[in-house]
Amino acid sequence: LDLLRHFGAEIVPFSPIGDPTLPEGVSALYIGGGYPELHGRDLAENASLTAEIRRRCAEGMPVYGECGGFMYLTEGIVNAEGKLFGMLSLLPGRARMGRKLGSLGYCQVVMSSDTILGPRGSRAMGHVFHWAALEGVPDQARVFAVEKGDEVFQEGFAVGSVLGSWVHLHFASNPAMASRFVDAAEKYRFGHNSSTPK
Repeated sequence: LDLLRHFGAEIVPFSPIGDPTLPEGVSALYIGGGYPELHGRDLAENASLTAEIRRRCAEGMPVYGECGGFMYLTEGIVNAEGKLFGMLSLLPGRARMGRKLGSLGYCQVVMSSDTILGPRGSRAMGHVFHWAALEGVPDQARVFAVEKGDEVFQEGFAVGSVLGSWVHLHFASNPAMASRFVDAAEKYRFGHNSSTPK
């Protein structure tokens, strides 16, 4: 968040559970990790916010979600009891909660495509910690090559201006990611009401 501010962003918090609309003037969304499976019903029932985020993304608003935020961007979350709650449907697949840890540890990410955080070949450090797994995913190219110990695997999705992944990226490992995200917000905001991206 400090890096985003350094590159000119104003950080405006909001609640995807309690807020019926996005804060006025917002031009990008950064949705961090958390436990959305514990709030599946409330997230699914916030229809006005869901509709607004979908509309803004269709207009090209940049959105980055990681881990729990990534789950919110998918078609839905299946909680530990097997109940499906519809989410934003901006990225493919559903996140199904498992009964054992899916992944844990530090990793390095190499972007295999151009994204709102960096061009192809960009590298950054990160961390993974999740119990959910993605299911119902079409044959679609992933945007990250993740190097974790001796493992290398593909993950993460980008659809239009929306990017999501299980990885919690450490922006300080590649500050250009923050700069690029702010630039994407400014491009989206061009022609709107303020010069400071939020």
